Amino acid sequence: MTLSTQFITIIAMVVSGVYLGASYHTFKRLERLWTSSILWKYVLEILFWLIQAAILYFILFFVNEGILRFYIFLAVLCGYAMFKSLFEQAFGRVVDTLIRIALRIYRFLYRIIEIFVVSYLSYH
Repeated sequence: MTLSTQFITIIAMVVSGVYLGASYHTFKRLERLWTSSILWKYVLEILFWLIQAAILYFILFFVNEGILRFYIFLAVLCGYAMFKSLFEQAFGRVVDTLIRIALRIYRFLYRIIEIFVVSYLSYH
């Protein structure tokens, strides 16, 4: 493996660590939607980590043919730490805003459908 391949691998894994932090933060933020069932919570947690592992390995396979070395784990850990220290607060505000917007759109559409259905049924 050449030096440029190793450099690209480290950069890709640091960025993947930032992605992993962002996706985990979003997953934990949305977790309250499925906390009603403890079994469902564990199933989704396991599926989340399996999907994230597959995504990270796909990126690694694309960058350096899937060669797994110790420094790759360190690069992912550094990327995750970078997300936690630099981006987590701003990203959390963005996620909260997007969730609020999605809920308002959902409530608006639900109310529109409810009004049309009730008005249609009351006239017929």
